[in-house]
Amino acid sequence: IRLSPNVTKGVFERLLVSYKGEGSYGMSPVTPSELLIALHNIECKGDDSLMKSVIRATNLCFQEKGVYTQEVLAVVLQQLVDHTPIPMLLMRTVIQSLGVCPRLVNFVMTILTKLISKQIWKQPKVWQGFIKCCEVTKPHSFQVILQLPPKQLENLLETSSILRLPFIAHVQALTPNQRAVIPRSILLIIERELMRGMVGEDDTVKIQKKRRESGGKRRHSKESET
Repeated sequence: IRLSPNVTKGVFERLLVSYKGEGSYGMSPVTPSELLIALHNIECKGDDSLMKSVIRATNLCFQEKGVYTQEVLAVVLQQLVDHTPIPMLLMRTVIQSLGVCPRLVNFVMTILTKLISKQIWKQPKVWQGFIKCCEVTKPHSFQVILQLPPKQLENLLETSSILRLPFIAHVQALTPNQRAVIPRSILLIIERELMRGMVGEDDTVKIQKKRRESGGKRRHSKESET
C-alpha cells in the first residue's frame, strides 16, 4: 500500500475481480471484508506516512460500491468493533459506511452502544471519532448518548456544539415516563447545561457580583446597628 495509488488500485482490482463477476480469474485469496479488516489491523502508530497510505487504501475499497455492499460493510464493522484495542480508523470507516449505505444507521447505533461498553473514551483519538459519528447520526444517536457515564457526557457536550443544544432539547421533550428511566446523575448534567444556555457566562458573573455586593451591604448594616 506504500506503492503509488495506481499500483495499489490495480492490485485491489485483481483481488476483488472475482466478486464483481468479471473475467475468469478464479476465487480471490481474500474476501472483500477480510481485505478491509486487514487494512485496519495494520499498525501505524507513530508513522503518519503509513497511516495516509492505509487511509488511501480504504478509500479505494469504498470506491468499489458493487463489492462493498451494505451486508459486507456490516460484517466488517461487526468484526472491527470486537477488536481490542479498537482500530484507529474504525470510526472513520463507520462514517464512510453511512455515506455509502445510509440504511446502516440503526446498525451503527448498536456499534456505538458496544463502544460505550468498551469505554471508547480511553482511546482519545477514537473517542473524537465517536463524537463525530454521533454528530453525523443525530437525532438517532441521542439515545446512545444517554448511555454515556456522567463524565463522558459532560465532555461530549463541551466538545460538540453541534450536539449540545439539539440533545438537550431532545431530553426536554421526553415524557415524564421516558425521563424516569434516565439516571439522576445524567439529568442533573442536562439541567446544568440548560441553565448555562439560558443564563450565559456574562450574566452568571453579574449574578455572582450582585450576590457579593448584597452580602457586603448586609454585613455593613449589622455592624452599624452594633
